[in-house]
Amino acid sequence: MKVKGGFAAAVLALVLMAILFPLGGELVRHAFAESLYIRKIVSVVYDDSTSMIGDKENYANYAMQAFCGMLNSEDRLFITYMNDDLTAPGYEPQEVDLSAGGIQGSVDAIRGHDSVGQTPFASVEVAFEKLKSVEEANENTQFWLVIITDGEFQGRNESFDDTFRRYVATEMKNGSRPQITFLGIGDVSMPSADEENGIYTYSADSAADITDAMFSMADRISGRTRLAEGSIEQTAADTIRVSSTIPLLNIVLFTQGTEGKVLQAQTEKGDDIALVRSVSLGVDRYADLTGGGFLLGDSQNVLGAGSYTIRFDRAIDVENIAVLFEPALEMRMTVMLNGRELSDLGELQEAAAGDRLSLSCAIYEIGTDRRIDPSLLPPDTGFELSLYEDGQLAAQTTDADMLLSEYELHEVQTELVAAVTIPGFNPIRYTVSFVPEERPVYTVSAVGGGSGQSVHIDDIAGSHGVSVRFQVSLDGVPVTDPELVKSLYPNVTASPDGNRGTISYEQDGTIVFTPNTAAVPDGAEDRFTVTVSCCVGSASASQTYAVVLPVYEVVPVGETASIVKTQLYGNQTGVSFYITRDGERMDGTAVQEGIAISLDEGHRDLKFRSEVSADGIVSVTPYSEDQHPLTFGTWWGNWAYYWGLNGDDICVTLTHPYGTAQASIQVSEEDILYQLLWVYLPFFVELAILAFLLTWLYLIITKPRFVKGAALYVGNIERNSDGSYNLTRFKKISLFAKNKFFKNGRWKFKKTADPVEVAGIKIQALRDRCVEILNNSVPWFWGKILPKYGVSKTLTPKDILIEIKRNNPFIIANSVVQNYADVPNRRFGPSVAYTVIPVGAGSVMETMSLGGRIKYPTKGIVFLYTIEKQP
Repeated sequence: MKVKGGFAAAVLALVLMAILFPLGGELVRHAFAESLYIRKIVSVVYDDSTSMIGDKENYANYAMQAFCGMLNSEDRLFITYMNDDLTAPGYEPQEVDLSAGGIQGSVDAIRGHDSVGQTPFASVEVAFEKLKSVEEANENTQFWLVIITDGEFQGRNESFDDTFRRYVATEMKNGSRPQITFLGIGDVSMPSADEENGIYTYSADSAADITDAMFSMADRISGRTRLAEGSIEQTAADTIRVSSTIPLLNIVLFTQGTEGKVLQAQTEKGDDIALVRSVSLGVDRYADLTGGGFLLGDSQNVLGAGSYTIRFDRAIDVENIAVLFEPALEMRMTVMLNGRELSDLGELQEAAAGDRLSLSCAIYEIGTDRRIDPSLLPPDTGFELSLYEDGQLAAQTTDADMLLSEYELHEVQTELVAAVTIPGFNPIRYTVSFVPEERPVYTVSAVGGGSGQSVHIDDIAGSHGVSVRFQVSLDGVPVTDPELVKSLYPNVTASPDGNRGTISYEQDGTIVFTPNTAAVPDGAEDRFTVTVSCCVGSASASQTYAVVLPVYEVVPVGETASIVKTQLYGNQTGVSFYITRDGERMDGTAVQEGIAISLDEGHRDLKFRSEVSADGIVSVTPYSEDQHPLTFGTWWGNWAYYWGLNGDDICVTLTHPYGTAQASIQVSEEDILYQLLWVYLPFFVELAILAFLLTWLYLIITKPRFVKGAALYVGNIERNSDGSYNLTRFKKISLFAKNKFFKNGRWKFKKTADPVEVAGIKIQALRDRCVEILNNSVPWFWGKILPKYGVSKTLTPKDILIEIKRNNPFIIANSVVQNYADVPNRRFGPSVAYTVIPVGAGSVMETMSLGGRIKYPTKGIVFLYTIEKQP
């Protein structure tokens, strides 16, 4: 809220609202739509002495108006002006009319009151006496004595401390004690604070400080009751929206610095909220001390949690609006005594020492069974559920679930206290006191029946003759009066949970538990045990009986006929199952739920058909979706298909809540003729074809070829009479280019390559990178031509002649000359470089040398085979 005029007037008004409209209170269980507002009886000593004239007077006057404007109609407010004629016979402090019709007149009367006179202490005594005289029966009503002064009191006969201690020790008509707040303005004498006994003191050095002091007073008296700023937003110039996570009874608005009035208020559903009261506040000549108070909601119809839209008759500023609210909540306490819920808490007066007490509390929307989740309450909401014995705390929980379990009572004064404290509100409380009696010592024992009893689960709802019996005894003597036994509230329970029965009382006082409901616990197989316990006070006994479960069996019926593994397409051969319950076959309706079927791992790719007949037979027929017809087109690779089929028996597993079983279908091979014609014959034929193709491929890859860079230099040579040579028709022929797939026989199924014709001579590639001249082209010559490596340039005839002369004169390797069988294989020179094949008559010449008689050609064809160096 904005502060105007140099003073925190807006804050003052808000504080006064908090003081005069505190929220909270005690609720009884199952309350009607009661307000949480605590009725207030307020007696104010108003300092109207001349020392207050000025700002102090006007702020105090405005505060008194706010007192009137924000109190509820059922409250009572008395004002004792210090300068009234207090000694006049029959003088009474002025009671302010707080009714809807009279409130504005009361506020206007206060506005016109002037300050004059002194500060007599008698005004305090008169105000307190008036407080004591008010008749009030509600013990929750609060009595407040509020003193605001800026001067020294005249006529005090005792100290402030003595007087105020005497005041707060005085009992009001409703049995409560009053509380005192003293606000001293300026340099005045102050009483001593005694907060433990309800005496609170505040001081203000100036008029401007009054607001802060009053704010602190509001904190002490009732807590801050403002709605958080984030829950108020301005949606239009003249409209605000207020939000609440909990249901409300009413909403209080205080406006400051404006004469604006509320025109309309609605819930988020569009329902109108009643404007119950409206009052204008103000002080003449003080523009910042202008405002109004508005009460929305009649406190009878609950405003549900959500948003509320409030529209004014003029533009307003949301920062100059304070919002208070009263929650529509009630607390309900549930008390369990010895496991039994009490419908009337007055029954606690009959509790006895040794009884087990459990408490729980919850918050509800007033008048409904709509429980409020604790998480919707403000995050710093406090929860308390306590149990006191002789004034000492014996058990307590501060958790939001507010639960105390199984506390054993003692024979002392016992008080149960439950409270939920929401910031800004007095606690929602509930208390109850009682003194447990000394109870006679009762014992409980199990009689008759015994733990050997059993009942089939199918018979448990009918007459089965199984019962569990307990006898209650007092000092060892059985109690035979069934009504007395009932009055002890025996608590009979069965475990595991869900197993229940009826409880009856026989004429001899015996408690009889007859089971009628069974709940099978997890893990139970053929039977399970139920434990029945009976508790009377702290005494207890237990006995058991067994619940027999039905025996289920899944019976497989395997197929006697076998399935040929190639004939699963359209198969009609299957297996079946049926289920028995205690030896009797169950029908289809009883078994069809929960069926799960699976095939063994080797036949996961098969489909299956399943059906349940009316007599409970579950039939399963596996089949293949793919047909494999045997034709010539499928003959190829049929052996792979056949060998890939699973030849193991087909195992079918049926899983049911009643059990699991397996049944098998025998799988057989095809006859020998099928296998010979359609399996082994294709296999060997295809194997032979594959071997041929692989061998052919190997021969193609490994067949000799002319290597890269291989070349043949060919020319005609003739020896002259002077021993020189002529080389004519010389040319280079690339052999690598002769590697043609269909030219040199590479495609043929043989190891060697076909020869190619070069210069009229047939040349064949060899594996050692050499070539061979075939004798079918030159009948009287054959032989291998070795390569000369590393030729880096094209040879010329001159190069060849120089080479021939250097090797003096020829190299003839592996040659055969017809009719010249004695011509030796000779090599001249350091390496094989060329070959000369003599041709024509007189082409061989005989001569003598140191080495013997030799023959050499005089003319022929010269070959130089090289593998040239690649660039």
